[in-house]
Parts: sequence; C-alpha cells; structure tokens
Amino acid sequence: MSHGEFLSHCHACLETVAELVPRWWESRSRLQDTRRVPGGEALELGADLAEAHASRGLALSTVDRLDEAEAEFKTAIDLDPNLYEAHYFYGRACFSQGRMEEAAEHFQRAAEIMPNDFEAPLFLVQLYLGLGREDEALSVGRRGFENTEQELAARPENVRAAYLGAGYLVHSGEQERAREWVDRALAIEPDDFLTQYNAACILANLGDIDQAIDLLESALPQAHSEIRGWVKHDADLDPLRSSCGIVRNSYHMSVESTGRTSPRTRGESVRRLQTGLRRLGQGLHRLNDAVGTHVELLSIDLSVLDLVDREGPMSPRNVTDLTGIHPATLTGILDRLEHGGWLARRPDPDDRRRTIVEAVSDRGGELVQLYAPMSRAVAALCAEYSPEELAAIVDFVERAADAGEAATQQVRTASDP
Repeated sequence: MSHGEFLSHCHACLETVAELVPRWWESRSRLQDTRRVPGGEALELGADLAEAHASRGLALSTVDRLDEAEAEFKTAIDLDPNLYEAHYFYGRACFSQGRMEEAAEHFQRAAEIMPNDFEAPLFLVQLYLGLGREDEALSVGRRGFENTEQELAARPENVRAAYLGAGYLVHSGEQERAREWVDRALAIEPDDFLTQYNAACILANLGDIDQAIDLLESALPQAHSEIRGWVKHDADLDPLRSSCGIVRNSYHMSVESTGRTSPRTRGESVRRLQTGLRRLGQGLHRLNDAVGTHVELLSIDLSVLDLVDREGPMSPRNVTDLTGIHPATLTGILDRLEHGGWLARRPDPDDRRRTIVEAVSDRGGELVQLYAPMSRAVAALCAEYSPEELAAIVDFVERAADAGEAATQQVRTASDP
C-alpha cells in the first residue's frame, strides 16, 4: 500500500468510526482485544501516522476505554499537531468526562485548523458560555453559524448542520428560527439517536419539556459510551433535570418520570445534594409567599410566626437575635401578626417590665390547611424509606440546619463594625 493510499485508508477509518458508532455500541462486548477495535487495522498498518492513532482513539472512546483513547489522541497530536480529527475527537472525549477547559482548548484548536468547519465552533459556544466566556462564545458562534448556513446551502440533507445550527440559534435567543431548524433536522433523520438527542436539548431550552423527554426516551437506549458521558455534563439538558431522571438500567441509560437518579460518584452525590437543598429552600420560599397571600402576611411574617410557634414564647430581643431582623423592622412584623390574631404580646411573668410574644392557636387551622399539600407530599416520601434510611436523613437535615445557623452567625459577626 502506498503512502497516499494509506492516508486515504486512515481518513476512511475516521469517517467510518464517526458514522457507525451506534453499531459498535451494540457489539461492544465482543471487543476482546485492542486489535479488534475499529481502527485497529489502520494502526497495525502505520503506527507512526497520526491519522491511525486518531482513528483508534475515537473507536476506543465509544466503547468506554477512555484512558487508552486519551493516550491514542495524545500520540496523534504529538505526531501531527495540526490534525483536525485528533483535536476534535479528543475534545469530545474530554467533554464527556466533564473536563470542560481541556475540551475547549481542543475544539478551539480544531476550529483554527479548519476555518470552514461548523462543528467545533458551535460546540465551543456551549463550552464558553459554561465557562463564563460570553464574548468569546458570541464571536465563535457567529463564525460557526455562517459556516453552517454555507454547509446547508451546499448539502441541504446534512442533519448535523441542521441541529447544531438550531442549538446556536437557541443560545443567541432566536427561538422561532431554532424551532424551524430543529424541525428540519427531525424531518431529515427522525430515527437517528444523535438527531433525537440534540433535538431534545434544543426543545428543552425552548420549553417543550414533554417532547424533549419523549426524544430522550427513544435516543438514550441506543447511546454509546461517549454520549452517555455527554448527557451527564450537557448544560443544555439542565431544564430537564428537575423533570426527569437520567439513570442506568438494562439499556445502560434511560429516562424515568420519577425524577430519582443514581449518582455515580460521591462528588456527584454531594453536588446534587447541594443543588437539591437550594431548590428546596427556593421552593419553600415560594410556598410561604403563596400561603402569605391567602392570609395577608409576608413571607418574613410567616418565618417569625414559625419561629415563635416552634421555640415557644420569647422576647422581641430573642427574635432579633435568632433571625437577625432589625428591631424597627421586627416591630412592624409583630404588629401585623398581632393585628391578624396570630401572635399576642404579654408581660413577661419573670419580669413585668419586659414583653414576650407567643403564638395564638385560634387561627392555626388555616395554616395547617394551606400547608397540607406539602405535608402530605413529605409523608408520602417518608413512606418510601426504611426506618434506618429515615434516621440517616433526619441526622443529615438536623446537622445541616445547625451548620446553616452557625454559618449565619459567622457572616453576621464578620459584618459587625
């Protein structure tokens, strides 16, 4: 085989790997050694050529052999720093592992090597936005979208140009055009899992949650290893994460309507727990606002009422110490609660010169009724856990509450003159 014929063979391997990864996903268990990985033939024919290593690196990344894939990509880049495929597919592999800075570096280099390419620049848009580099995202996005329009003018059936272009339109705020482009992509390749996955990302950001979930349910059982990693880190799927859970099952990845997921690592569990606590705090704040509207109280009024009801009668000074509310502001809050029949001011039995406030039970039934949906939901959740699991949850919640109070006190102390 001549040198020219061999290079053609390597490029053919790269194209074949990129196009046929779904088939390899189905047959991954049959890969017994490195020589049987797609692209291995090219490597045996020319171990000193970058194209051969890039081909094999791509193949390895699709069957979850990421360390080996990374070694092949690095070898390819060492042999030829200007090989587009090595940087592009290495960038994809980094993204699937959550290594966003590295992914951005390789996509940027790929875009420099091939100025007319649309894929690397459009992937960079999402990466730069996630890294807080908005100006760079805007600049590279415009160039990538121009290349996309030129590609579709020349090859209208290029589904990848259609759905990647739609993704850019979503990020640039052109929602109507984004919908047109994603519809075009689905019309070209309605059953292709990559088309379904990318369309789901776009529709999620357009607010069409139900269709996005339907597409993911169809796409993810077919997904290979790299795509499964991509799902985990893809910010375009964030609108769905509160609506559905991405979990492992007999297909290795699917979507459940329950919203419960199984994290892979301790770090992921901690991140999701922190996010869940933030969502819970925000949700309870909105619930208090809704309840307050019914009883003509502010959310802060309900917080003070809850504190006094939970801790028992206390002086206004105690309330200030525990909440950090300024005494002048607290006076107005206590006035509203007393006027509404929620609290009563009484002389302190231990010191008649002082006043204490205590909750009045006359209107408590109103709040019980308004908070009943939340109470029932929590009771139903508790029923899903064993006594041992509930004990662990109680321990965590109580210790987290103590940590929150301690952190509040530290911030207050630090802010004191």
